Amino acid sequence: MAREEIYGRRSIRKYKQDMLSPDVIHEILDAGRAAPSGSNRQPWRFQVYAGEKKKQLLSAMEAGVNRERRGEAKLQDYFQDARYGYFVNAASLRAMKMAPVVIVVLNPYGKSPFEQVTVRERVSEIIDTLSVGGAVENMLLRAYELGVGSLWIGGSFWAYEELERYIGEPGQVVCAIALGYADETPPPRPRKNLEDIVEYYME
Repeated sequence: MAREEIYGRRSIRKYKQDMLSPDVIHEILDAGRAAPSGSNRQPWRFQVYAGEKKKQLLSAMEAGVNRERRGEAKLQDYFQDARYGYFVNAASLRAMKMAPVVIVVLNPYGKSPFEQVTVRERVSEIIDTLSVGGAVENMLLRAYELGVGSLWIGGSFWAYEELERYIGEPGQVVCAIALGYADETPPPRPRKNLEDIVEYYME
């Protein structure tokens, strides 16, 4: 992937209403399919939502956002301020409503984060999540290359039960990706310096 795709990509939260063509969506999904995965398990399924089906999906997510707002937080112990989940989901929901396409990324081998799992299952889940992350990054970079804006949404866990119920498939809801033509040009966000995050052991 060219340097421009890696360093030029931005997280987009405002979208034009122009619909993506099926060919463009296919190109983005195919880039995800090409990602490496542990033991070549390819632990991903992609559900593409647009139009009325997207509205239904986001209605389920909004139910979770409203539950958070009422103080019925499923991850109340995750942050000292349980309202954090509400604000994360509300911001993500706004972007997903504006984007013409939303892709839900599932791990068919995974389980709900609210289930107890064995150590072996947890290790397998970690490897799968690393693999799914590679697929998502491939899709984000390919989208940028095609002139499409994107937003990687990990805040679905605060509305997990509602989304899981609506999707109705076994496995783990890992994340979502909003896609559309950008209606903003955000500046780059700060990154840590290499010297602050890298240690060399090469003697």
